[in-house]
Amino acid sequence: MKFRSDVCGMVEIKDGGDKCIKKKEAIGDPKVCKTVFSDEAIRKLPMGHWFEIRIDDGQMGFASLMALGFTGEDPASIEGELPARANLLPDTYIVGYQKAVYWNGVKLDLETDPFVDILPRRLNRVGVLLTPTNSLVVYVDRIKTMTIDPGSEGLEKIDAERPLFAVIDLWGGAKQLSVQNSLPPTEEEEAAARAAKTAKGPGKKEAKADEAPAGEAAGDTAEKPAEETAQAAEGEAEGDEA
Repeated sequence: MKFRSDVCGMVEIKDGGDKCIKKKEAIGDPKVCKTVFSDEAIRKLPMGHWFEIRIDDGQMGFASLMALGFTGEDPASIEGELPARANLLPDTYIVGYQKAVYWNGVKLDLETDPFVDILPRRLNRVGVLLTPTNSLVVYVDRIKTMTIDPGSEGLEKIDAERPLFAVIDLWGGAKQLSVQNSLPPTEEEEAAARAAKTAKGPGKKEAKADEAPAGEAAGDTAEKPAEETAQAAEGEAEGDEA
């Protein structure tokens, strides 16, 4: 996988598409798109559609880190400007923002944050898998942190027979990402990663929403139309990601 450079938000694509960096002028501006896509449709493996990125630079303490998942919307076919948030794209299925799943416009609140153990300068890896049974699974450092089964949640199934592209929204603390050319972890790999994590002790506790900086990181802005979001967040976001 590579990041697409000709269709993206205020994000710089570097190293031949292996790295993306949020532009300084986009930091803290809730009206600016920070979405990136894979340059090609994600290859379908026997275990499903899979991609993985590494967070090279990020500022924690926000209610939002980023959001990522899959879209059936071919970036090359998008006309006009990208929406401020990736969850506003049609035919898009993403996890993130403030403990939420956006499933083609339908919002699902999560009880726990799948990114809770991500820490600055840890170089955490985040992978997303769409399984052959249509479940969307998130891994952090090769450990499964969340599974969404659309059938159990009353959601439509994703048509995995057509091209699906990776989509990542750097809305929040994430500043720089690198592509990881990898395969989904086997059960043995995941067990080893979980054992290693347990040996290190407990991870980071979830920050309370009222402790998070205001503005772009506030999860409730993801639920509002772009115009309302811009008005509500105007004057709040200055310096919230700096």
